Amino acid sequence: MLAVIDTGNITSLSLALQRIKTDFVVTRDPEAVQAADGIIFPGQGRAGTTMKLLTDLGLTEVLTGWTKPYLGICLGMQLLGDFSEEDDIPGLNVFPGVTVKFASTLITPHMGWNPVQLDRTSPLTKGIEDKTCFYFVHSYYLDNPACEVVGATDYGSRFPSIVQLQNFYGVQFHPEKSGPAGIQILKNFVSLC
Repeated sequence: MLAVIDTGNITSLSLALQRIKTDFVVTRDPEAVQAADGIIFPGQGRAGTTMKLLTDLGLTEVLTGWTKPYLGICLGMQLLGDFSEEDDIPGLNVFPGVTVKFASTLITPHMGWNPVQLDRTSPLTKGIEDKTCFYFVHSYYLDNPACEVVGATDYGSRFPSIVQLQNFYGVQFHPEKSGPAGIQILKNFVSLC
């Protein structure tokens, strides 16, 4: 069973997981999270509000000490770093890396379908072709993360769009809104749990 961290509106993610017939629970309960075979941290909310929620619920310790598969989507990926410029707050510090805002010369949020250039192989990208398009909605991105950058996307400059470090995986795009390729990413993650 997967635990999906309840950070707000996760209807699209829930529907995608139902579509691939995965057992999951949407929860904020640390005990339910600890009992899960894997975590999906969805991309919903602001960095400061979400980190306060995690701290208040007692989930930061659970997440930073997690040893089973973890998939962070959008904000769930950005918070794996040690600091976020969005609200100037510390992240989960799973690995060094700073979440920064796109240059002011660019339209934000960066929204729409963009290709991901795959730089290396990963269990998360099995069956995904290089330069497959995924759906993005974000104004911030994880810069210079001390982890493996599996894939990157160009928007003004190149930024990491798929990362991994041991059992931690992150995607800047929204797989639940990315059609068949996004469903494949979710299936690949579920197979790791």
